This record gives sequence, structure tokens and C-alpha cells, in this order.
Amino acid sequence: MKSLIRQVLKEYINIKYNLVEQRANTKPNPSKTIKGALFLKGKVLDSLKTNDEKISGSYSAEGKSGAYDALHSFHMRASDRFGGRINSKVKEGIIKYKKNTGEKKIDIKNVKININPNTLTVNWEVTIGPSKDGYTYEEFDSRGSAGGGEGAVDKQLSSMHSYHSGEPKLVHHFNKTIPVCYNSNGKKKTDGCKGTINIQQKFYKYGKKVK
Repeated sequence: MKSLIRQVLKEYINIKYNLVEQRANTKPNPSKTIKGALFLKGKVLDSLKTNDEKISGSYSAEGKSGAYDALHSFHMRASDRFGGRINSKVKEGIIKYKKNTGEKKIDIKNVKININPNTLTVNWEVTIGPSKDGYTYEEFDSRGSAGGGEGAVDKQLSSMHSYHSGEPKLVHHFNKTIPVCYNSNGKKKTDGCKGTINIQQKFYKYGKKVK
């Protein structure tokens, strides 16, 4: 019995010794470790370089005459100067962004629009960031229509483009049909929403080549 125990212990010691020896002889591959670290670091740096920023705002056309015309007055309509001042806010946001980041080439990357037909509230969001096509886009404008369709929008574009320097590029074409819950005087219908109206707006950025 004792000899059997001694034999088992001897075999156990041999196995443990071999395992320790194998570990000692196994050397880490520094190149793989470094490459992995550099890859991870590169991904983190890339994400930090994105530096996109969102500019947002909102306004409501409730109580405004010509309520659905006022609804798509993203900047300012001529009749009463009502609007969301989106152009001015984007321009101010770009100036601050350039100052804070040191970026010389700016891109207006995306526009998101949400309209609540039950309150005539418009929420908008514009994403800006570094430009990667050699142009800087620092001018922004839009034209639209309530009920006139895309043709009514397109007729206004050449005139709008003439007010800006740089190459126009379409950023976003908003096109949504919403229920009509308000009268044209901006007061809510007492008998509920009736019918629909199509709201369209085309948002453009204007680019200048940067050497």
C-alpha cells in the first residue's frame, strides 16, 4: 500500500515539474502584443478624431397665421419674420466648433427633422464635423413647401443658390405627409384632425475648396 502511495506521489511530482518547465520555456511574442495594443490604440484614436457635434433647436407654428407655411419656416419667412433661425444657429455653431477644435475644414453631415402635428412643434438637429473631401461647408440654407409638392420646392432652389458662394450639395430632403390638426389661423381644430398635408424641405450646404 505504501509503495503504491509513493508511486502515485512520484508521478504527481513529475507531472507538476513538467508543467512548470513547459511554462518557463514558453516565451510571449512581443510583436503580437504590441500589434494588438497599437491596433486598439488606433481604434480609440480614430473614434476620438471623429469630433462630430450636434446643433439643435425647436419652434412651434401654433397660433401663427398661415400655420402650415409657418410650420416649415426653418429659418425665417419674409411676411412676419417668423421662423426657427436654423441657418443662423448652424453658422454660430460652426464658428464655435472651429474655435474649440482648430478644424479648418468643416462638413455639415446630417439633418434630422421631427414634426409633431398635434402641437405644430418642429424639432431639428444638424450634425457638423471635420470635412474629408477637401471642401469646407460653412453656409447652409433650405427651401420648402406645404402642400405644393417637390415641384414647388425645386422652383425656389436656383434663386436660393444665387445668394450663396460655393458649390451647393443636398444634405437632406425632408418629405412627410402629416394630419391637419390646425386651422390656417394657427388655432387647433375643435373637431379633431381632418385630412393631410405634405411638408417638404430641401436642405443644402455650400462648399469651398480648401488648399
